[in-house]
Amino acid sequence: MTNLALLKTVFLDSDHAIFTDDEYGAFLTLEGLTPTDEAAEDITNVMLAKAALLEAIAGNPEKYKKYSQGSVDEDYDKRFLFEMAQSIRRRYQELS
Repeated sequence: MTNLALLKTVFLDSDHAIFTDDEYGAFLTLEGLTPTDEAAEDITNVMLAKAALLEAIAGNPEKYKKYSQGSVDEDYDKRFLFEMAQSIRRRYQELS
């Protein structure tokens, strides 16, 4: 499984409802990963990319609307998305 496929799996957006592959790739690149490389056992940087994606959704009305309209079953408010992102960062930055 590639880094890109893993990120889309942990983000629950395999149908590209929220981000395109290029957008996911940009977030992976910011975390030092190549989207097409095989994913490593250590998923720290993928999870940090997920945290950045959550922050991007919370800060972008269009992305937030797409996120809250069916890519996930839960109904999250923006504050909760930021808190979830921070929780992911705390957990995975301690591991790195």
